[in-house]
Amino acid sequence: MTEFKVYAEEAEPATLESITVTAPTKTEYTVGEDLDLAGMKVTANYSDDNTEDVAIENCEVSGYDKAKTGEQTVTVTYEGKTATFKVTVKEEAKPVTLESITVTAPTKTEYTVGDELDLAGMKVVAKYSDDTEKEITEGYEVSGYDKAKTGEQTVTVTYEGKADTFKVTVKEAEKPNETDKTALEAVVKAAVPDTEKAKYTEESWAAYEEALNQAKEVLADADATQKEIDDAAAALDKAAEALESKGLPYVDVVKDDWFYNAAYYNYFAGTMTGTDPTHFSPYEILPRAQFATILHRIEGKPAAEYTNRFPDVPDGQFYSTAVLWAADAKVVTGYTDSGYFGTNDPITREQMVVMMYRYADYKKYDISKTADLSSFSDAGQVSGFAETAMKWAVENGIIEGKENTDGSYRLDPQGSTSRAECAIIIQRFMETFDK
Repeated sequence: MTEFKVYAEEAEPATLESITVTAPTKTEYTVGEDLDLAGMKVTANYSDDNTEDVAIENCEVSGYDKAKTGEQTVTVTYEGKTATFKVTVKEEAKPVTLESITVTAPTKTEYTVGDELDLAGMKVVAKYSDDTEKEITEGYEVSGYDKAKTGEQTVTVTYEGKADTFKVTVKEAEKPNETDKTALEAVVKAAVPDTEKAKYTEESWAAYEEALNQAKEVLADADATQKEIDDAAAALDKAAEALESKGLPYVDVVKDDWFYNAAYYNYFAGTMTGTDPTHFSPYEILPRAQFATILHRIEGKPAAEYTNRFPDVPDGQFYSTAVLWAADAKVVTGYTDSGYFGTNDPITREQMVVMMYRYADYKKYDISKTADLSSFSDAGQVSGFAETAMKWAVENGIIEGKENTDGSYRLDPQGSTSRAECAIIIQRFMETFDK
C-alpha cells in the first residue's frame, strides 16, 4: 500500500488595514469650547474584509485647538491607522448692546393745568447693536412733566441709559361753566346698552334711542343752557321708563313662574331656546348633549372639526359640533369606562357643575374661591371627581341647594336637572363671570 501525507497551509491572521471615522454631531465651535465627540463613530477595516466598531476610548484624538479660529483637521488614531474629520472654530459672538430708543408720543399731548400725564398710545422702541428692534412696555422712566406749569414742555423717556423726548402743551384751566351737567352725565352713563335692544319692542327702543342721542348731543354742547340739559336728562329718564319688554313666545312660561326671569334671560341671550317655537318645557329633564350645546352658545358657537371621538355622537346632529368643541376645550370628557359621551343621558347636578367649572377654567376665570359643603345634609354624596367643582359653584352662588322638610338644605348631586333649573344656574353663572 502506498502512503502519502497531506499538509494544510495555515491561514495568515487578519491584519488592520485602515480605519474609517464618521464625524461627531457637533462640528462648529466657539473659541474656548472643548471638543465634543458625541456621535463620532470609528470603524476598523481588516484584511479579511471584516469590519469592527472601535470604542472611542481606545482611540487617540489630536489636532483640535480650542484657542485657534478657522477650519481644523482632527486626527483619530487607532493601532497606527489614522482618519480625519473637519471642525470649524469661530470667534465668540460680541454681546448685543442697546444703542438707542425711539419714542412715539402718546395720543394726548394737550393738557389743562392739574391734569396728570396720560401715556396711553405712547410707544417705546429699543434699537440694539445687532440691528434688531424691540418694543419696550415696562422698565422705562418718564420725567420732565409739570402739571402746574403752563406752556410747551419736553418730556423725557429714559431706558437703560438711553433717552428720547416728546412735546406736550399745558394750558390754563377754563373758567368753570355755570351750568351743571352732573345729572345728564349720570343718565347717559347708565344708558341701556345696545346689546339689550332685542329685549324691547321696536317702537319703545326707537324712542329711547332718539332720547339717548339727543342727550349725548346736549352733553357735548358747551353752549347748552341749563334748561336744555335738564330737559334732555328728564326725556332720557322718561324714555327708559317707557321701554316695553317683548314677551316670551312660550305658552308654558308665565310671569308668575319661579323660573320666568331665567327663561327670559336665556331666551334673549340666545343660550337656551325652546323645545319647539312655542314651548320652553321647563320641567323636562335636560340631557347632557343639550347642556354641551348651551355652553357652546355661550362661547359664541366656535367651529370644531368632526371626529368619531364618541361612538354616540354622530356627525350632523344639532349637538355634534358643541360636544366636540367641549371635548377639545377639555370641558367634557365622556364616560371613562365606555368611551361614550352619554348624549341623551340626563345630566346630573354634579356633572353640570363639573362642566361649568371646567368651562370657567377654560375661560381663565377665577376658580380659586371654594366653600365648605358640610352644611348640606348630603355633602358626603358628592362624587370625588365633582367635589372641588361643587365647592366652587356653592361659593359663587351658582348652586344654592334644595330645601329639606326640616329646613336644612341638600345638594342633590346625583339628581337630574330640569330645563328650568338649568336656566337659573346658567343665568347665575353668566351674571357672575360673563360681565
